[in-house]
Amino acid sequence: MYNDVEFHGLKSNEIYPDLARIISETKQKFGIPEKIDVFIVDSFEGYPNVQTKQERARYRQWDFKLYDTLYISRGILKKLNSDEYKALISHEFSHIIHQDSKTFSAILSIDATITFLLFILTSVILGSISSKLFILSFFVIPIGIIFGLRNINCRRRKVELRCDADAVYITQNAEVYQRALKKMFIDFDPNIVANHNKKLIRTAMLSVYYYIVGDTHPSNFERILYIEVLKIK
Repeated sequence: MYNDVEFHGLKSNEIYPDLARIISETKQKFGIPEKIDVFIVDSFEGYPNVQTKQERARYRQWDFKLYDTLYISRGILKKLNSDEYKALISHEFSHIIHQDSKTFSAILSIDATITFLLFILTSVILGSISSKLFILSFFVIPIGIIFGLRNINCRRRKVELRCDADAVYITQNAEVYQRALKKMFIDFDPNIVANHNKKLIRTAMLSVYYYIVGDTHPSNFERILYIEVLKIK
């Protein structure tokens, strides 16, 4: 019935009667004409979530074009009602319509180019002064990488808030979107949390990483508070 949506990964006993309609209608509201592939997955690292990615179509063998693909975890479909996951899907379609994946890829490429050119420049300058000082030029690379990642993660946090605003505008229901965020990020399954706590080394390394380069998303509290401000406006 909805030819602009194609599902992958559905099990034989899975039926989500409203999902195709919601995705199709939301696509039309955002003005996205292309057909979209939707993959139903178990989880994203143990947590329920909705994500968009740009990737090659897995079932088109010689097609190397990147397509926008929507991933929805079963946890979302089980924990949230149709209005709530419609709000989350709207957030993801905002990423697609603004082509955020291409924008971030371009920014990373520019940052990498600037870092490389600075490395060449400093190595030539310091090398001409002293061979010992030449070694200092290698510090430009990690500093450039950290600066580039902090820059793009700062932009990502702003983009996430913009997508939240678009989702509220499309659904016209800020309370529903806030409730969906709370169910996703606050109402954790204790078993999932317990499993993640076993990976203490990985968790510690990620904590240090995000401390250095900044998180890619605003905190859940910040997002809910931001939506509260939108309601006042």
